[in-house]
Amino acid sequence: MTQAEALARETARAHELRPTGPAGGRGRGAGRYAAPSDDLEVWQEEQHEAARLAALLPSLKEEAVRERGGGGGGGRWGSGAAAARDAGDWQPRSAGDQLREAQSRLARLKATCSGPPEFEPAVEGEAALASLLDMLAVCEFLAAFGPVLGAPVLDVRQLSEAAAWPCDGEGELVAVYAALLRFLLAQWSQVVGGHTATRVKRWARCLDRSTGGGSLEGLADGRCGAAWQELLRRYCLLTRSATPVTEALLTNRDWALLSDDIIAVHAAVEIGRGSVLKLGPTFHVRLLGALVNDAASSFSLRNEVNKRLESTIQQQISQYHANAERRKAEREAARQRREAKRARQQAAAAAAAAAYAKAAAAAKAAAAADGEGGGGDGAGTGGQLAAGGGDGEGDASEPPAKRARSNGGSAADVPPPAAAGALPLAPLAGGGGRGESGDEFESGGEEDERGARAARLAEHGRASLRSEPLGQDRLHRRYWLLPTCGGAIFQEGPDGRSLSLISTPEQLDTLTRALNPRGPREAALLATLRRRQGELLAELRPPDHPLDVTQVPRPTPPDGARRRQQSAEDGEGRQQQRQQQQQRLESYEKVLADADLESVRSCVGELEAVVAQLMGAGVPGVSFKGWRRRLAATTTTQQLAESALELERELQTIGEGLLPGADDASLEPLVREAELYESEFVLPVSEAEMRAARAAAADAADAAGEEEGQLRDEEAAAAAAAAAAAAAKGKGASKKGKKGGGGGGGGKGKKGGGGGKGKGGGGGKGGGAAESEFGVEGDEGQQLGPAMLFGGGRVRLKAPVVAANAAIVASHQGTPVKPPPPTVKSEEASVAAGCGGAAAAGGGVKEEGGAGGSSGGGGGAGPAEGALKAEGSGGGGDGEGGEGVRKLVAPLEELDDSDIEAEERYRIKRQHEKAGEPVPPPPLRLWRSPRERAVWLRDVRRALIGGAPGGMAYCASALADRATRLVRDWPLGMKPHNWMHAADRAAALRRRRVALLGAERVVAEEWAAWSDEEEQLLPSKPKKSGHFDVLDLEAGRGQRTAARRLKELL
Repeated sequence: MTQAEALARETARAHELRPTGPAGGRGRGAGRYAAPSDDLEVWQEEQHEAARLAALLPSLKEEAVRERGGGGGGGRWGSGAAAARDAGDWQPRSAGDQLREAQSRLARLKATCSGPPEFEPAVEGEAALASLLDMLAVCEFLAAFGPVLGAPVLDVRQLSEAAAWPCDGEGELVAVYAALLRFLLAQWSQVVGGHTATRVKRWARCLDRSTGGGSLEGLADGRCGAAWQELLRRYCLLTRSATPVTEALLTNRDWALLSDDIIAVHAAVEIGRGSVLKLGPTFHVRLLGALVNDAASSFSLRNEVNKRLESTIQQQISQYHANAERRKAEREAARQRREAKRARQQAAAAAAAAAYAKAAAAAKAAAAADGEGGGGDGAGTGGQLAAGGGDGEGDASEPPAKRARSNGGSAADVPPPAAAGALPLAPLAGGGGRGESGDEFESGGEEDERGARAARLAEHGRASLRSEPLGQDRLHRRYWLLPTCGGAIFQEGPDGRSLSLISTPEQLDTLTRALNPRGPREAALLATLRRRQGELLAELRPPDHPLDVTQVPRPTPPDGARRRQQSAEDGEGRQQQRQQQQQRLESYEKVLADADLESVRSCVGELEAVVAQLMGAGVPGVSFKGWRRRLAATTTTQQLAESALELERELQTIGEGLLPGADDASLEPLVREAELYESEFVLPVSEAEMRAARAAAADAADAAGEEEGQLRDEEAAAAAAAAAAAAAKGKGASKKGKKGGGGGGGGKGKKGGGGGKGKGGGGGKGGGAAESEFGVEGDEGQQLGPAMLFGGGRVRLKAPVVAANAAIVASHQGTPVKPPPPTVKSEEASVAAGCGGAAAAGGGVKEEGGAGGSSGGGGGAGPAEGALKAEGSGGGGDGEGGEGVRKLVAPLEELDDSDIEAEERYRIKRQHEKAGEPVPPPPLRLWRSPRERAVWLRDVRRALIGGAPGGMAYCASALADRATRLVRDWPLGMKPHNWMHAADRAAALRRRRVALLGAERVVAEEWAAWSDEEEQLLPSKPKKSGHFDVLDLEAGRGQRTAARRLKELL
């Protein structure tokens, strides 16, 4: 939008919004206020005035020429104008004066009518401008709320360098990512419930473990575990689930121009393919902007904003009361000064009156002593004295103070009497030292006032929510002086799509002269600029770094105070600086490779810590030294995967071991889904597909009903052959089943019995299952919501890239695994459904892009799992590449069975406590179900296929988290073993006593001990056995029973 267009738009809006007044009001036109209410109205008035003066100039020039040509105007101009100018009331009486006045006024009007110019743009290009705006927003957010989030406060230069070269700094970019992610996960854990809350809490634990708390010290110069990248990916998929995307959006790599949702989806895709540190600075800036927007909309930050608003209100109230007290003290001090001045005036008047009376008495005595002969001279002398005493101001008998008050003066203005014997007035007591003490008091008061003002400003800065603009001009362009990008003033366009830079005093002077002091907005901006002129002139300078984040050069090695202190303290700091200088000389690709190596080392440290915890808990069969030797040679992601899989095989044998169906061969079809399907997207399900899925489910229910009816017929025939009564009873049940659907014999049984189309009990049940899974009836092509889509009919997409090293990936499972058959039996499908995999029978699982998933066979989806679905232009892998295919973002499968472990444990505990039974120990096994082991193995396989360091780091962190739970549950799980050993020791001791003392004596001693114990407890127990006694007995019996059963099992 050009400046002329913006001016025209604002002029039209000002005309529409301008208030109207009563008719006959002063100003332009009837019915309007006299004073303009907007800068554009002032601009219009001055435009009209400038046009009027421009039209008047030719006639004034002609009159001035004619006046000079006549010759008579020069004397009148030189005499009358000069006299009027000297008198201070000069008016242009001649044509020349009017011409010069009109020209001067026209120049001023043209200068103010042109308005503030549009200065040089800060950056060139729409993408660069969007990145700069994101950087400014992120820096301002960190400056305002960084301490709340635990994030470092960065300025624009630090953030741009960290985004462009993330591995060269001290981990600022990773620290900001980790702080924002930790804060957002905490918000989600408090807002949501169920599996999602516990899942997010587990993510937070893994994040703290991999980043060392998220501080700059814990990040070890930016090199830490890469699990935070995978956690960021999973957060993006969870928060943007069910977001529709197309292939055009997924292939758009203009990161700076993408929305928050789309950049989050891109982040999930890119992190799954490689390290996020290898992406460009524009990507980091845009993703940080999206995370900042998520954090700004959280409820905790809204509470923080409300707190700061309340604090600001309290500050204003306190400042109001402080100002009121200050004004009250000033009024009291002024009153005391007036009273002191009045007292001094009264004392001076009294002293003057006394001196005058004394002088008059002396003169009268001298006149009486002269006698009659000297009366004239005495009178003359007395009159002269009186005249000298009064100084010609009035009657000599009038007191000087009274004369002063009557003349409107003050007593201090009255001169002392000049008569002989009259003493001059001495200064007041303490007057000489009052000036010094007063100056000290005033200087101390000024210091206190400056300290209080500085404290108020600091408190206001802590309670501020954002930076405020300096003001606006007539076109609503805002001017910013941002503390995070000091040294320049930003001129923001009226639509927010342009950003100019004011970085020199000359540009500031140009802006100041172009502002109109008559406009409301520009007058306020001009007053602010003049008030802060000294500060602005001292800070204005061109930026010493490029504002375009893509043009940021590689920073120099950090030379901060911490490193200088290390260099001064010991030689190790100097060696570290030399290493950094050598690192700078290396290529940045080598630095990224070293960062990946440090990430693998961090994951190895987590696994070593887990082994040490297992040994500390007393878990048998774990060798810390052996595992430390094996993990020491781990340097790549593939080696880390092998070590994690070996450790998982060893940990799964601890305690109760694996559950049935959790071995590698059974889980291989589910694990291979990592090679066959995309993990981030699914296809939307329309109503037509829902009907087809319902029909397939009904057919499957019909087939199951027919098989069940045949089995029941065979059982009924066998029972009829055994006995006639049983045959008759079976015949009656068969007829009842034909009508009501309970039995289901013959051909009609499938309609009323187990069939999905029947109207009886079995049919209703089958229809209810299909209805709960595929939703309700709706319009054609209607898409379902995320809960219905991800809960039941998940339509997955075939992976565009198949792993070339499938044999290597399969070798990580241990023994070679045979490829699954193309057709999965119903029993295997039911096992897979019990494991929680997406390949469930009748679950609407479909493959997009053709039936062939890989060269190994049918893959994870067979004919029994649902019909195959072809989308796009062909049946190949490029079918999903069309722009018309809409995908939905889907969250990844998680360890939900482990996530609800605490809730399940609490439920079992409450149930046994209410029943009066002992609480069973927690299960001592690594995985809670076969499904979550399949999920973990599938994540490992996917990390190996994609090659992303974050995926494998997260798998190692998840394994460490599960092993930590195993360490925590180990003492609780070993309680039955301790009870069993205690019972064995007590029985052995009793047998020895019986052998030594005899059975009768032992029984007598036991009876006596029991009687003594009963007598001690008798006074505190009720007469009849109460409920708690029964509970105690039942608990003891339950413990003994549990110990006996455990001993039998072992």
